[in-house]
Amino acid sequence: MRMISINTAAAAAAAAAIESTDKVENVHDFHGNEQLLQNNNAGRGPCYVKLISSDCHEFIVPLDMALAASGTIKMMLAGVIHSSESDTFTIRFREIPSGILQKVVHYFQYRTFYSNSSTEIPHFPIPRHLAFQTLMAATFLDC
Repeated sequence: MRMISINTAAAAAAAAAIESTDKVENVHDFHGNEQLLQNNNAGRGPCYVKLISSDCHEFIVPLDMALAASGTIKMMLAGVIHSSESDTFTIRFREIPSGILQKVVHYFQYRTFYSNSSTEIPHFPIPRHLAFQTLMAATFLDC
């Protein structure tokens, strides 16, 4: 197993993995939370980011949600976000399997939903067998 760590070379390689696509496909509703899918970035660039796991599963996430939850994704897209007319950016994660990336995307939704909550925030469940890999992915993604 390789360790996932962030450094300048890794960030440059990750930025090189970004590619623009022409359309949004299979946009999933995250647990019925319609407000999370609203586009607060209208007219200023892509609305979604497609995250592709090491085993080629795709997760399409609202751009605002991904930028708010992940410092790494924000850094990777910083230079190209306003210069593209595309609806979606694609980022490939060669070291993050789909089960882990799915848990990370669930965390993005959880963080967005509870970021301004005045109620008690429930525990975010992470199964024991996914804990180490999830921690490595979260560290890499700065979330």
